[in-house]
Amino acid sequence: MSTFNIEDAASESIGTILAVAITVTLAAVIAVFVFGMAHDVQDTYVVSASAKFSGGDLVITYHGGPDHDKLGRLDWSVYNGTGVKYGGPPTDKWIDHPEIGDTTGTETTTPFEPGTYRVLVVATFVDGARQVILDKDIVYG
Repeated sequence: MSTFNIEDAASESIGTILAVAITVTLAAVIAVFVFGMAHDVQDTYVVSASAKFSGGDLVITYHGGPDHDKLGRLDWSVYNGTGVKYGGPPTDKWIDHPEIGDTTGTETTTPFEPGTYRVLVVATFVDGARQVILDKDIVYG
């Protein structure tokens, strides 16, 4: 009668799996550096803003975040329910080097009509990176 030593087979299988995993990981790391895949990766920054209607005005507030010191500028736009910029071009506004708690809002003589508006706030950082920090639909009326 023959007997099998199960422990030896398990050790050899685990060893083989570990060797393959290490080889694949090393090949992936080397490929990233050789083919320059890591070159195109952009940093993600953490800052925030909010938007709400107060009376008949839209108010956008900058709240800061861990990357506040890297922020250069905020741009914002308001679109109506059909995708047209509210108030006609140019409605993009900007704030250079905002401080935490700064607010801005609509500067229009035309009041908002009841409906849904899309508010888009884009942050530009000192290294030139741009990132959407608020994309929100809000209802007026």
